[in-house]
Amino acid sequence: MHKSLLLLLFFLALLGVGFLALRMGSGGAPDRPLDWPVPGRSQPGDADPSPTQGADAALAEVSVRPEGVAQSDQRVAENTQTRVRVTHPDGTPFPGVRLVFLDRTQARGWENQWDNGRARRTFIRSKGVGRESDEAGEVRIPRTLSGVLCTRNPGLHGEWEWQGSAPLEHTLVVSSISDLHLRVEDSAGRPRSAVAVVLERELKGDRIPVLSGMSTAPGGVVFFPALRRSLGDPAPGSRFAATFGFPCDNPPRVAFDAFALPEEPLVLTLPPMGSLRVRVYNERGVLMNEVVDVRLGRLDSAGTFEGAASQRLIGGEAVFGHVGVGTRLAVRLGGSQKRPAHVEEVSGPVSDGAEEIVTIKWDQLHPIIVGRAVRDGGRVLSGQRGRYTLDQGQGLIGGPPFTTDGEGRFEIVLSGPPERGIGGALGGTPDRQEVFELAAALFSVAGQAPYEATRTFRVPDSAGEYDLGDLVFRMRPLLASGRVTDHEGAALLGVHVRVEEQSPKDKRWSPVRDQSAVTDHQGKYTIYGTPSDSPLRLVAMRRGFRTRTLAGFSPGSSAVDIVLPLAGSPGSGEGKPTRPTRGKPGLIPDRDGGN
Repeated sequence: MHKSLLLLLFFLALLGVGFLALRMGSGGAPDRPLDWPVPGRSQPGDADPSPTQGADAALAEVSVRPEGVAQSDQRVAENTQTRVRVTHPDGTPFPGVRLVFLDRTQARGWENQWDNGRARRTFIRSKGVGRESDEAGEVRIPRTLSGVLCTRNPGLHGEWEWQGSAPLEHTLVVSSISDLHLRVEDSAGRPRSAVAVVLERELKGDRIPVLSGMSTAPGGVVFFPALRRSLGDPAPGSRFAATFGFPCDNPPRVAFDAFALPEEPLVLTLPPMGSLRVRVYNERGVLMNEVVDVRLGRLDSAGTFEGAASQRLIGGEAVFGHVGVGTRLAVRLGGSQKRPAHVEEVSGPVSDGAEEIVTIKWDQLHPIIVGRAVRDGGRVLSGQRGRYTLDQGQGLIGGPPFTTDGEGRFEIVLSGPPERGIGGALGGTPDRQEVFELAAALFSVAGQAPYEATRTFRVPDSAGEYDLGDLVFRMRPLLASGRVTDHEGAALLGVHVRVEEQSPKDKRWSPVRDQSAVTDHQGKYTIYGTPSDSPLRLVAMRRGFRTRTLAGFSPGSSAVDIVLPLAGSPGSGEGKPTRPTRGKPGLIPDRDGGN
């Protein structure tokens, strides 16, 4: 009974759920009253509209609104783009030109790349966007506040760079001319060959020479291939000019644009000019037989020589074929083994085509110090080879080794090309007004103590030889000697042992000149020299071994033995060996600074 009642209730529940679902599927809401407006259904009293008229009205609405939107978008696009006309140098359109556009407002770090031509070009091509001119020779790019548009085709050259709001229209001239041709002519229009031509760059009011060339026969043409590349890819707007490379008052100049080179050669017209013949005589009044460099130029307001024209003095003469008429000039004779450099002002030719001959007397010689090397007691040191240093308070200078003859005589040239700075800077000719301090050393036989001598003197103003007389050499005292072995007692060959002194100012250690030695096959070393008043120490080093330092050794000791452990061996330190802060690469410093 109960089961039958439960089944009946369950059946009635299912019928109720089904009826409710049926009503929701048919409308989802109760029936509306008849006066409820229903979309698409005509109401009582309304005229029945034509289906064709409703469709036409809808189509008309759709067609009108997109047209207005398209016109607005077109105006916005025109205001945000720049129309670039790409043309030939004659103004005709140039279609099919591949371009690169760079928006610098979106490119970080472009300022750092802009001074270097190669880096600038690479940056533009890597960060830029490709463009190509259409059949009408036009291309559109976004209007930006800063950008660059340049060519990418090989052999074509054109670039536009702007800073600020870009215009709506611009013309980019692209040229296929990458070489510069110049023709040198005289006042009658005849070509002239063997004339020096210089290309100058104007920078902050100065004219800086950047390239040079020489006109060739028969047309007097000077050819500069791939000019922009030769100039280092200058920035657009850079100013260049071509002029002559010989001295001339107010020389003619022809300006040109490196980004729009002309197809026809630029013409440089020679001003009135002549030639200059320079004759050089020595102190005996004879034409010089030395071959030296002769330069022609001018003296600036500070008296410094400036000039690029150069010839060789052969047979005592040098000829400059192109010199401006009435130009005040200066001739510089390069220094030689025996003579210092000499500069003298001269006058140029007085008329067009004339030759001016100038005579220069070059009688100044480098001072030569002569003397005789002797020992204490007057014994002559003959057949000895030595070296020297000179000091005038500006640093040491030295020269080539000198040798004493059979009578112990030697000579030292105080100036000239062989001299070089040692531990300081002393350029040009030594000042004769300052006192010289000469330090000389003689080495007779390997393993023996060298001889050394010092002398203070002043060179007289007159040129020629200055005799020091007898220069007494004394044997250097023993500073230190000993033997270097490894930790097993085996002799070490090729160990570099040197003496270092401590500076009283900054307490830094530095090697002492001429106080070092290298061990022989028995591991022995000997160092000669006069000890200084500063603290001294010995430093021994060799590749593959740890560097050892001996501080506080007694000068003159003859048994200063040193033990070098292998790098990384027990008791020599821990960890990976490190490179020393001073000394030769690969030498291992002593970390603990032990003896």
